[in-house]
Amino acid sequence: MQIAYQDFIPKVLEEKMLTTKYEDLPMVVTRANDWIKSNAIQVINLETVYMPLGENGDGMVDERITGFAYRLLRVWYRA
Repeated sequence: MQIAYQDFIPKVLEEKMLTTKYEDLPMVVTRANDWIKSNAIQVINLETVYMPLGENGDGMVDERITGFAYRLLRVWYRA
């Protein structure tokens, strides 16, 4: 058995000069459910992950950006 994961990051709903509004968790869960159904995914586990803004693909955080983060929904499934 192999496992894999898919991250669902809150989408930007509105951007203003000093504030940004993101999807709330129920909206992110709805997108994840749609993906699970359309791909016939066998889910193993779900988790929310705290992700600092400025994190790049290798897991390193851009130190110029501090104090801001978001939570993403991670779906672990059988690959």
